[in-house]
Amino acid sequence: MADINTNRHLIRNSDHNDFNMTINKDTGVINGNLTASDGSFSTSLSIGGTTSNSAYVHDNILGAFLNGTVTDAGTESIKPHGNYMTSAPLDLQSMEYATWGYWELAYQNPGTSEQYHNHIPGAMWMAGAPTSATDLASLAAGNVIGQYNGEVRGSRIQTGGAVGEVTGTFQMSVDFANLGAASAFTGTMQLDGHTFTSQSISGPADGRFTNGLISGDGYSGDISGTVYGPGAKSIGGNFSTTNGAETYQGIYGGNR
Repeated sequence: MADINTNRHLIRNSDHNDFNMTINKDTGVINGNLTASDGSFSTSLSIGGTTSNSAYVHDNILGAFLNGTVTDAGTESIKPHGNYMTSAPLDLQSMEYATWGYWELAYQNPGTSEQYHNHIPGAMWMAGAPTSATDLASLAAGNVIGQYNGEVRGSRIQTGGAVGEVTGTFQMSVDFANLGAASAFTGTMQLDGHTFTSQSISGPADGRFTNGLISGDGYSGDISGTVYGPGAKSIGGNFSTTNGAETYQGIYGGNR
């Protein structure tokens, strides 16, 4: 924590099986898991689990404690305090069928004395109810091309250690009749004076995609996402793009 650039990890999950939550709206209990990695470093966390460890108020107001381990040439339990996830403020929620928020994690890097704190504003999550197979089939049968617009939120991370919060906008087109084809998802992202283009994105029949390409202004990286809600009314996901000296990493989300 004293030197943010020492053995820093840009922790991210790029597979939709890496993060999930189940919410009991009657009891307010949240159960789930989160795994994310950066090279040999990884973390495996449980989300909530009991009434005292989580709280659901409504779809855009929720929180839970985290518990689990980090692994990198050994495995260490995360520290006993400072590990939680919470939704972002209500006035910042703009998606109809997905929610986003922040998470924090305090840990000692395995095999070293280095102390780390993964925290707001650089650590974000997004979750929602994926669009049903029936709705996706109906959109495909109707040859629907969905047009989405929304917000981008993330961090600008520089080699020298500086980290800054950034916001922007995105536009994305989804060809529901060709989800299995390359470029079924296409779009652009405007962030911190840069324009990034997403391309070569193919999504399976469940409306989720991983490892799409994102590039522009000398940056290159990947983007993932999911369509949410009835009629695929919302879309969202995460991205990371780097030019060698600088990385932009974060989430995006919006509505059709």
